[in-house]
Amino acid sequence: GLPDRDYYTRTDEESVALRGKYMVHVANMLKLLGETEAAAKADAEKIMAIETRLANMSLTNVELRDPAAWYNIKTVDQANQATPNFNWTTYFKAMDQPQIASFSIFPDKVFAEMNTTLTELPITDWQAYLRWHLVHQAAPYMSDDFINENFDFYSATLSGVKELRPR
Repeated sequence: GLPDRDYYTRTDEESVALRGKYMVHVANMLKLLGETEAAAKADAEKIMAIETRLANMSLTNVELRDPAAWYNIKTVDQANQATPNFNWTTYFKAMDQPQIASFSIFPDKVFAEMNTTLTELPITDWQAYLRWHLVHQAAPYMSDDFINENFDFYSATLSGVKELRPR
């Protein structure tokens, strides 16, 4: 949800404050979906915990400069063995791409951690995380309330944009 892993990992006062604003934004979007104030706040905390965990397992900007980290070809069977809690065959079939035989897993350590994370967190946490990312991606196409809330955080708070452009 935040633009870079460092937004989650920095410990300076400004970064901590920004993460607080982000959690308020996430809760506001979830309330627009119909969640109660308490449920939206609780889900925002779960979402932040998941995203922070994912950020901590992600590559740093320096590591991202290594081309070898980007190119890690695996067959679907190898990927299924590496992530037994996530079935790539089923995923590609659901994406209407069952013919994919190999692909690049970026990077191995992220998917190994993700495999572990899938079993450690309750399904309700993942449901909140996926619900948030769905509404976040759809926000530009939804009602004015969603558009304005999305603008307030992503454009005004993060980028300093003063005014929402007309639709």
